[in-house]
Amino acid sequence: MTGEALSPTPATEPSDAAPMNRWTWWLTLVALACGACLLAATQWSIVTRWSVPSRTRRMVSFTEWRRLILIGWVLGLAAISAIPLFHRFLLALIRRLRSVSPVGRRWTTLILFVVATAYLVLTAHLQGRDLDMNIQDEMMYLVQAQLIAHGHLYLPAHPMADFFQELFLFHTPVYASMYFPGTALLYATTVWFHIPNWFLAAMVSGAAVAMAYRVVAEMVDGAAGILAALLLVAVGPFRWMSMMVMSHPLAMLQGLLMFWCYLHWRRGGRLGWMALFGALAGWAAITRPTDALAWAVPPFVCIVVELYRRPRAEKVKALALIAVAAAPFLSLQLIFDKGVTGRFLLTPAQAFHERYFPATFHRGAGPAATPDMPAALPQYKFYYDQFILPGAARFRDERLLGRFPFGIVHMLPATWLLFFIPLGIAGLRTRQQWAMAAVFVISVVGSMTFMLFAAHYLVVVAPTGLLMVVLGMRQLERFAGRLGNYAACFLTLCLFVTAIGCLPEFNTGMRDEPSVSTTMQGFNRQVAGMEKPAVVFFHSRPDNPDAWRHEQVFNIDAAWPDDSPVVRAQDLGPRDIELVQYYAQKQPARVFYRYQQESQQLTRLGTTAELLANASRLRPPTTAPTSKPAKGTSDDPD
Repeated sequence: MTGEALSPTPATEPSDAAPMNRWTWWLTLVALACGACLLAATQWSIVTRWSVPSRTRRMVSFTEWRRLILIGWVLGLAAISAIPLFHRFLLALIRRLRSVSPVGRRWTTLILFVVATAYLVLTAHLQGRDLDMNIQDEMMYLVQAQLIAHGHLYLPAHPMADFFQELFLFHTPVYASMYFPGTALLYATTVWFHIPNWFLAAMVSGAAVAMAYRVVAEMVDGAAGILAALLLVAVGPFRWMSMMVMSHPLAMLQGLLMFWCYLHWRRGGRLGWMALFGALAGWAAITRPTDALAWAVPPFVCIVVELYRRPRAEKVKALALIAVAAAPFLSLQLIFDKGVTGRFLLTPAQAFHERYFPATFHRGAGPAATPDMPAALPQYKFYYDQFILPGAARFRDERLLGRFPFGIVHMLPATWLLFFIPLGIAGLRTRQQWAMAAVFVISVVGSMTFMLFAAHYLVVVAPTGLLMVVLGMRQLERFAGRLGNYAACFLTLCLFVTAIGCLPEFNTGMRDEPSVSTTMQGFNRQVAGMEKPAVVFFHSRPDNPDAWRHEQVFNIDAAWPDDSPVVRAQDLGPRDIELVQYYAQKQPARVFYRYQQESQQLTRLGTTAELLANASRLRPPTTAPTSKPAKGTSDDPD
């Protein structure tokens, strides 16, 4: 039995699908009614939980003057679709896109990658976005990327380890990041080849857009793939994360590539695709483990089902290749676990939270363990009290099934697209489409093990929601019967205009700027004027409850802090002279500074010799800050 026999034949004509049977017709009618109810529930806040907007995402609303705009927009598209000249042109274009050849799909994938990457960079530039890394998650990934680029997952603790204690970093017994190493594994290339971090991030996101097209084109048709790619770019959280060193776009790309490998193996039966599938699954597992399971399990189940009727030798080879290809990545994680926590099955992320923020994984009614807080760094306690404990309380009281509607809403660029979701479910026809729909279900179920479920987490599985939208569009075309060609033109225009209308260039005052730390930005602007090599003590007032939002003792320019041109260190008050004495022996040329987090003031303290001669220069400021930093940095950990 050849793989070619398994390959699905995509629809090539808008209205050429077989007529609906009675059962399918009634199912579609029910789905149509459910879609209308979902839309009404969201727009009129009948179900308020479903109407929570994600950051910077355009929410279509039936209130005030927008009712007239929406009605005019729909009527205008309906009229355009009915004009014979436009109708014939649109129908011919849709048919051409749906029947694109395999070579055409490859070229379209490449073009979309280039165009999407260029657009993401361009729109960030036009909006004046600050492309310096200034969110704690980004800084921590860059510390880890430096370690991996120099051949390490972790290093021994620094002799002055207390000065390098920071949120999300281990300072003892080793110097390491707490996060899974999959993202840093990619961004180590920015160190090797001197690539700007934001440019590689844009390329990853552009590749995700291109692969969203490719996978949906394989599962539905080329026109649906292009619409899915456009709608993905229209998702606000995806755009603002596209220029950041974060794991979400990479995990989405890995998941789409896994489906692509499965589809190619299914068509041609080459075992090399199984090896690539295993490698991607292993890499994803050390990038975002829960999302990796969501993306890998459905296609893997399909692979096992399709291997069932094949010869035993082929079964063994395929499964062995998957396991062998995934093993190096999983081994990397086990080595990382053992080196940092002392146990193969205890991840650094879990160990870090168990030590400092034990309520993170606590859902029971009893009290959580007592945290081991560093007394000299009150920002740890503020972070625990202001973020972890309230999050744990919400998690304890939350109805976790409510994460399903929340997730559905936040995968889409505009709320009105909810109308197509029930229709998309009714339109699921192939095993591959069901498998991709299952990705969302597994992702949300997996999220129930963690207290946080933020809108930008849904970026990872956004293509599954967009697949349901385009499938819903196709199901509605089939339901329209003789009016199917007209419905195809009208609905395609609706989705296209929605995608374009959700871009910031078409929305005055709309920006893709995530929450950032103005304090970090303030320091980044002053680095160029410093004498180097330097050491900077970062000081914050002990009574500042927002100091944890602006922590920046992340040495991202070198694997070992002492190799950095500007060493970032915590201001430990009377103990600062210990770090001066350390560098007096190791690197006496360094110049010392203090950066006041609240006022964003950078003060030169003196050289090593000057401070040893007059330690009073190290005395911390006693006056109140001239200004208080805005609540900036991302309060949703990765």
